[in-house]
Amino acid sequence: MDTQIEVNGSQRSLPDPPTLAALFAELGISRQGTAAVINGEIVEQASYEQTPLTPGDSVEVVRMVGGG
Repeated sequence: MDTQIEVNGSQRSLPDPPTLAALFAELGISRQGTAAVINGEIVEQASYEQTPLTPGDSVEVVRMVGGG
């Protein structure tokens, strides 16, 4: 069974058991220069592997951009 979550405002389905690390892999996103927020709480990169995603979670993935 899949878990339904919201990622950056769009609904997404992930195979169980979903973790934040699995989401990054599914999206093909590098962790370098990114931050993740689940339901308004910032998640430390070191805990992505152990951070479960549950149905209805709202995840925001933010990329850091440099410029001048």
